[in-house]
Amino acid sequence: MNLSAATLLRMWETGSALTAAERPAALLAMFAGETLDAIAHMPLGQRDTRLLQWYCQHAGTRLEALADCPGCRAPVELNFDAADVARPASVARAPVVISEDGWVLSWRPPDTRDFCHAASAPTAEGARGLLLDRCLTISSGRENQAPPADLIARLMNLAAAADASSDIQLSLACPACGAEWQAPFDIGAFLWALVQSEALRLLAEVKEIATTCSWSEAEILSLSPARRSAYLQLTRGA
Repeated sequence: MNLSAATLLRMWETGSALTAAERPAALLAMFAGETLDAIAHMPLGQRDTRLLQWYCQHAGTRLEALADCPGCRAPVELNFDAADVARPASVARAPVVISEDGWVLSWRPPDTRDFCHAASAPTAEGARGLLLDRCLTISSGRENQAPPADLIARLMNLAAAADASSDIQLSLACPACGAEWQAPFDIGAFLWALVQSEALRLLAEVKEIATTCSWSEAEILSLSPARRSAYLQLTRGA
């Protein structure tokens, strides 16, 4: 990624103190120079589309990752283009509405605040219930009755179709055992893994140079990548 050493370490340090649900919004806020509050109110699909766009602008369009095969547990290498996972993100914040048999239900696109709240649930079913509590509005219905499950399911399908970028699935196949499955692609988790990996590599370089040269972290980080690499080679050859 095309980031200065100081910026990369600042992102890693900030992200390390956050939960997995909080990190994508925090990363985008730092990438875009916007307030975290503004990003946290952004629908998840719009947020993730902007994260993918940022990655393409600063790291290219190729993405590499690893997935565990659900059949044999072998690691499966993924190498694909951003166009394979890019979806048009709806920028509209208007709820999706369904009306049938006396019921009027509306679904507001979840944002980071909703997702963080749902992530606190101990089970997937509990998380779904928390999202429904926050994002589902019943404008009309039958007194003392819950909306039919099939009506809610159809509303969810309409909402997913309206913002396809909020739930991207990859079709994967294991070369070892031939298993095929669908796996979600989470651009926020993908970017955090890159930030963490690059930050830890950079810190290891700082430690190696500092041990030999007795320089401070600030002095080492102020070096250009080319000069830092040259000093590493000299250190290892000493």
